Amino acid sequence: MNDIQNYVRKISNASDLMKGLRGDRSVHAVNHVVSIVDKEQILVSEFAARELGKICEADFVVAATNYCLLVRNPAFSGWVYQMDFLNRLVFAAKHDLPLKFEDSTETWRVPKEYHSYYREKELLPLAGTLKDNCWLIPTKVNQGCYDALQLLLTSATLRVVQITVAETHKLKLDYVAPMLFVLSQMEIKIRKLDVVFVVPPAVVDDFSVSELSGHTLPAISSVWKKNDDYRVLGFRRAGQ
Repeated sequence: MNDIQNYVRKISNASDLMKGLRGDRSVHAVNHVVSIVDKEQILVSEFAARELGKICEADFVVAATNYCLLVRNPAFSGWVYQMDFLNRLVFAAKHDLPLKFEDSTETWRVPKEYHSYYREKELLPLAGTLKDNCWLIPTKVNQGCYDALQLLLTSATLRVVQITVAETHKLKLDYVAPMLFVLSQMEIKIRKLDVVFVVPPAVVDDFSVSELSGHTLPAISSVWKKNDDYRVLGFRRAGQ
């Protein structure tokens, strides 16, 4: 994982990245973040896509989105969609812009600071410094239940965000419990979970949760009732 992070940091521009995806000769670093599946060049992993999302230019995200729609590899399409969301999240943080959604007046605030972590306890030194609306972004490759969290201190709410292109997805809320525990150690009281699936606009009406688990855990049932359900918001892909 550290090797992938190092190669991502060495990639200098969108042109090199797209050369790698098209199979053209490219810089050494790019060759380590692309792979061949079913004779098509794709990013080597979900982790690589997420890391690229934090540093790449918008034009690469647009080009990668167009490319993945042609390749029609579901996993690759999902990784690029995550990359797209995270790229715009980082851009919004830098420029004090909100995140907006399709066919919705809802906007999400994005403060200039966001925090990445591998294990939840790594956030403990930030006790007393986390700001309202701040984002918490896991770097774990196999993170369950969510791709990003937003801390809404004013309403004592933790927004749980899952990004997917699929029409169905599991909701395993037990993966949220460790974060609730760490936040409690930081004297941050969460009274409600706002569970949101972010999907392409065309998927919104057909989306459903295929499997629910973890909701009976005391840590979860105290902040999320089954009848609270979940929300689905449409997020337009880059360049679409």
